[in-house]
Amino acid sequence: MAKHPYFGKVILPMGVPQTFILLIALMFALTCIWQLLLEILDEMRTPEFWIGAFSSDQILGDIFQTADEYNVDLDIPKGEYGQDALIMIANVMKSIKMTFLCLILGIIFYAIYIWGLFRKNKPMLYLSIVLLGCIFVVSARASGVGIIHFVNWMTSGIYNPYNGDMSDSIMLPFYTIVALVIAVVGVIKGFIKINCFMESPISVESNMKQIVGYSQSCIGFNNTPEFSSTFTNDNRSKTEKLIDLKKLLDAGILTEEEFFKMKREILNN
Repeated sequence: MAKHPYFGKVILPMGVPQTFILLIALMFALTCIWQLLLEILDEMRTPEFWIGAFSSDQILGDIFQTADEYNVDLDIPKGEYGQDALIMIANVMKSIKMTFLCLILGIIFYAIYIWGLFRKNKPMLYLSIVLLGCIFVVSARASGVGIIHFVNWMTSGIYNPYNGDMSDSIMLPFYTIVALVIAVVGVIKGFIKINCFMESPISVESNMKQIVGYSQSCIGFNNTPEFSSTFTNDNRSKTEKLIDLKKLLDAGILTEEEFFKMKREILNN
């Protein structure tokens, strides 16, 4: 952002989008932990895992050491996944893929937000903030779904078998509501920051210079006949001209006398 023309002059509204992209990245990092748990679970199916786990036992350790020394196959079978475990793994992997997709989309709309900031395009900034908030909610929900499936499978038993159904989950609505609250607060705060940026004197002054087509050196001579003619006789509507004229007054570019003079010219044109 150091290349932005307003860098160091006004506060650029980057806090909210940066927070959203960091939260989305955090949700993906959490699902990577769920994937690590699945890998550990897969290792637990192999004889090597249990040989290493019980090698410190006095009796079993001697047996494993002797078998390894004489190259004896203990014929320990590899564990097989049950149907419930396969369902759990599929559901957790879906959540991992969803958070990864959210991270990619978040980076894309974060880049679009920066582009809109350079172009001073308020609709683009608004849309990017809203979409980043929505992506965060989806990623937070997906991350919560992954760990809920894993915990439900781990705590399942004869009387509460795991089948992948989350219709009676208490934690999922809680995760969703918390994410929604964070997203709504972030979007509102983002809108406020964007408005403050767009309405800052430097930003308004720059926008007005683009509209009327005069350079920085002409600011002290903003009420010359050429300036007045360019401003009042372009193809914009009277409403647009009056709004921009008021912004020039608020920015201190025009005096009240110049403002009312040009206002009369616009209304009488």
